[in-house]
Amino acid sequence: MKLAKFCIHCGCEWTLPKEPAFKEVCRECGEFLHVCANCDFWDPNGRVCRHDQVDESWEQYRANFCEFFKFAERVGDVRPERGSDAAKARDRWNSLFKD
Repeated sequence: MKLAKFCIHCGCEWTLPKEPAFKEVCRECGEFLHVCANCDFWDPNGRVCRHDQVDESWEQYRANFCEFFKFAERVGDVRPERGSDAAKARDRWNSLFKD
């Protein structure tokens, strides 16, 4: 299986050869990509950063200015399940702006 980099918010694949800039956003959902939850050093179980030079962990889904960010490579599509709370909230939010 091929490893790839995906937006943690919507699952869109990051295909550029460089790391995302601090304020880079996903082309599909518009969410920030330079977030702890997208980083290879992020431990989702302990909700902490595993990098030995990071003193504190930022909020996992908020943009940050961490110099040690390394976009995590994952197998397959990581799009949120449609039944998840995050997906339901996103659908409700998006429905507010439909004509």
